[in-house]
Amino acid sequence: LPSGTLDGGKPSIWDISVHSQTVESAFKVQDYNYRDAKASLLGQVNTQPKDTTTHGTHYLYGAHYKGLDSNRVNHNLDNQEATSDSDDNTIESGNWYARIRHEHAISQQTLIKGKTNQYNLAPGQRIYLNGHPLTHIDDGLVILSVTGKGNRTNAYQLSFTAIPFNSLKPYRPAPIAWPQISGTLPARVTSPDNDTYGYIDTQGRYRVKFNFDLKAWKKGNESLWIRLARPYAGDRYGFHFPLIDGADVAIAFMGGNPDRPYIAHAMHDSSHPDLVTTANKHRNVIRSAANNKLRMDDKRGQEHIKLATEYGKTQLNMGHLVNQNKEGRGEGFELRTDEWGAIAANKGLYLTTETEPKAQGKQLDMQAAITQLENALSIAKALQNAATQSQAHSADIDSQQQLNTALSQLTQSGLLAYAQEGIAL
Repeated sequence: LPSGTLDGGKPSIWDISVHSQTVESAFKVQDYNYRDAKASLLGQVNTQPKDTTTHGTHYLYGAHYKGLDSNRVNHNLDNQEATSDSDDNTIESGNWYARIRHEHAISQQTLIKGKTNQYNLAPGQRIYLNGHPLTHIDDGLVILSVTGKGNRTNAYQLSFTAIPFNSLKPYRPAPIAWPQISGTLPARVTSPDNDTYGYIDTQGRYRVKFNFDLKAWKKGNESLWIRLARPYAGDRYGFHFPLIDGADVAIAFMGGNPDRPYIAHAMHDSSHPDLVTTANKHRNVIRSAANNKLRMDDKRGQEHIKLATEYGKTQLNMGHLVNQNKEGRGEGFELRTDEWGAIAANKGLYLTTETEPKAQGKQLDMQAAITQLENALSIAKALQNAATQSQAHSADIDSQQQLNTALSQLTQSGLLAYAQEGIAL
């Protein structure tokens, strides 16, 4: 150290200052890997378990790792005195990320700053000081950074920042911030052979080619498999309309991470026009590539629903019925097909023209039909009495009585048809 302001041209250090701070006692990490959704990726590492000057736990989510790579995970994560009893040496594992971050924090416990006339001092060097008043740097200093300064008035000098050398507390530079992508990027769904159907894997994922990608890839191999975001999903239930080759999609990135893309949206473009435009803006339509369709028209006074498939032109039309030119062709409902049809109802089937105003009645409200059946039974009884008096064959009113009982509210499986003005079969 120079005496006063004169160094005599000898290697010297002056204006030494020591800066100490309390750092975290452990780093806790957590992440999520959809490929193994039930696996716990919660880990915790303390690289200096015997250091009593550290305090607290730093929690880091989303370091982007697929596994902890530890056979001895610290399960006592609520304990403030976390341990480093884990295999944290596997690169890019959860515990590895926790370890390097804690090592960085530990290396920032004590920073030593000063000035020197040693012009060849450089980061990474280990130096020893003679005649210093500090007791904890006998093993020397590790230089982290230097800044040079000199002019015609003052001699050239360096300002430096260093940490005490400690083989048990290695220096770890600050982790570099992970790249981020904001918003979405345009891409197109791809397949090897311009597939008619969606080209997806066993997890329902797609391959895409980003619009910015100029490289000529083999079709269907332009990307890894990418998930499709959906409005509803669960354990083998959900909402999935497969995207076809060439579909225009917007790729988003989970947490802005370029390594975690997913298909956020599918969109129409000039090559794939929208099915709802200003020409039919009152219609709400779900239509597949093969023209399987659910159409709900909200045009006031002409509301209708159409559920249809091209096979056999099988359709269920309800409300204001129209043709493909939007011309009216009826009111009410129509169930039709060019193929065969069947109606099955195990507990019973009731066909009626009886009115239920505003659909407020009960499903099996059949009082008029029952009244008609009872009238028929009365007629049968009268015929039986007449036959008895004339000594003719008696009418079978027992079977009629049993049928009435079975058809009333369809307590037994049966078919009941009723119309106020009669039925023709």
